[in-house]
Amino acid sequence: MSKDYDLLERRKDYLITLMMVNLHASVDQAVSSGLFGRLAEERVKLVDPADEETIRKYHQLWLSGPQQDQEPATFFELALSMKVFQDKVKK
Repeated sequence: MSKDYDLLERRKDYLITLMMVNLHASVDQAVSSGLFGRLAEERVKLVDPADEETIRKYHQLWLSGPQQDQEPATFFELALSMKVFQDKVKK
């Protein structure tokens, strides 16, 4: 195990999951959004929390869908207030 910790300590940055957001969209919506690959084959995406443009695109996709799940509303409200969101990410 010590070897694993040594590897972790040498890293300069890490990928972590801040939040999982589920979006309900049709295949046509996913394809036309361009957010999930050319044929919507990329079902799971990692988004940089500093990438406001991409977060806005996901928000627009969510708004255009059936909004079956209201949990993303809280995420988008926070993420699109970038200053507050960036401050929380840095903590």
